[in-house]
Amino acid sequence: MSWSPGAWHSSVPLTTPTAPTTPAPAATAPVWPLVGAAASAAAAAGLFLWAFLADVGHLSVAVSGYVLGGLVTTVWFVLHRVATQRAARSVWFSPRPALDRCAMALLGTGIAVGLVHAWALATELAKR
Repeated sequence: MSWSPGAWHSSVPLTTPTAPTTPAPAATAPVWPLVGAAASAAAAAGLFLWAFLADVGHLSVAVSGYVLGGLVTTVWFVLHRVATQRAARSVWFSPRPALDRCAMALLGTGIAVGLVHAWALATELAKR
């Protein structure tokens, strides 16, 4: 059997085989902080409606609504922003501007309801 360079090269592939490429999952901001913000803003609004419709002027209702609407909703918003910034570090980051607009609307709602509860709290304290 004689050796020939052409025969040896014909069995070696000219290109190296590559693994099949699958698209990487897109990195986006999680939705769970927005669910928490929506829950806290809705709870604060529900407390306000309950206190207004049932004519309940308790100090604890005003404080709870202020904490839920003004503070807890803001914490959820900050968690959303941090999660978005973390996800933005990925090369596969896919921005979702609708989530950011929803977060801003929830923050505005929470702060507005928190301010209404702060007004109710100041009114209750002024009565004493």
